[in-house]
Amino acid sequence: MKKILMLIAVVLFFNTACDAKDYAKIQLKELKKSQKYDATEKYYADYSKQDSVALGFEIKDPKLIKLQGYEFVSPDKLKAKYAEDSLKYMQIKNGLCGKKVDNFNAQAYGEDFYNIYKVAERIIRANNLDYLNWKITVEKDVTFNAYSGETNCIVINTGAYDTFSTNEDALALLIGHEIAHSLLGHYARTAQHIRRMNRCNNEETPLAYIIAKRRYISDSKKMEYAADATGAILAARANYNLNNAKDLISFLNTFDDGSEFYDTHPNARHRLENYEEARKNFLESEWRKQGIYNMYKSNVLMPKLSSDRKSIVIPKTPGKTVNNSYKKERVSDFFTRYAYKSYLNGDFKNAEKYWGKLLDIDKNNPVAYLYFSYTEECLYKKTGNAKYLQNAKDFANYAQRLAPENKFIKEQIESL
Repeated sequence: MKKILMLIAVVLFFNTACDAKDYAKIQLKELKKSQKYDATEKYYADYSKQDSVALGFEIKDPKLIKLQGYEFVSPDKLKAKYAEDSLKYMQIKNGLCGKKVDNFNAQAYGEDFYNIYKVAERIIRANNLDYLNWKITVEKDVTFNAYSGETNCIVINTGAYDTFSTNEDALALLIGHEIAHSLLGHYARTAQHIRRMNRCNNEETPLAYIIAKRRYISDSKKMEYAADATGAILAARANYNLNNAKDLISFLNTFDDGSEFYDTHPNARHRLENYEEARKNFLESEWRKQGIYNMYKSNVLMPKLSSDRKSIVIPKTPGKTVNNSYKKERVSDFFTRYAYKSYLNGDFKNAEKYWGKLLDIDKNNPVAYLYFSYTEECLYKKTGNAKYLQNAKDFANYAQRLAPENKFIKEQIESL
């Protein structure tokens, strides 16, 4: 066996030595490899699924599914509010940018602090997240990274900030992603996984440790998908452009080798797919209306420089209560959103699935039954299968029992 290994080593040595003399051959091999890892191609890669088709019939939508928690604000009132806020932002900018930078290694530039503050403050106000103090730390580190240090602490490396210092939308998704980790309780979940792994390790049970670690890695990827989607929602509510924000994940794709078995994060291709799939089911226009209203009803949050000289604190608003603070999406809201958007997107089978899930937990929802009827009617028009027509009639009748005076339900019953 040793002789065989020695022979292989000798052959490899001589092959390497021969190749080393042919520099053109080396460059050709590297050129072929570079096609696989082309950074430009990966940056502009589009993994969205273009599966929409012309239906040939009209989709009914009486606009009965709307988000709550906001009121219409007239353009004149908004203009006056924006002018008032702009003056305060100018004061804040002058204060931060006028601060002397006497230690480059310890303190970020005031302008950088202001740019990060401006994006974070807008996300916090638009989403009613000002029920606690948020701490944003800028770490002098060339690596592209950001993370949630604690429940309300976000750390951004200068390597990440510098990359998107001119793209506020991508910076908003970066900050929104880290805030989402906090809102979704990922810090506590991760700590629980680590405690479990440490306990297994201390007890000298290697198999139990391996299982615990695999669970942690798997769960961590799911948390990243959730943070990408929720972070995008937070950014959308703050009226940031999610098309431009996508540059954040596109950039990650340029240095991602695709392997994720041992990694706590999904590869960037899967994150891009998740981002595009999630956006298909977003209520972006409604969220923006919510965000505008929240900004209108709140005051500019004045930042404070932390004593560590590399952090800013965006303080909470006094008097905040659970009633006027951030609300997580409920399971019923999720099912409603996915069912409604799938229906509008022409994905009727998916809509059918989510209307069913919604009605399993909310059996007395006449609007859900009405839209379920619309969905089944579309499936009938698309396939010609009579069972869908009967379903459409049944669901419309269920809806009428719950809301006998609803004119849209009456119209649906008459049309069927």
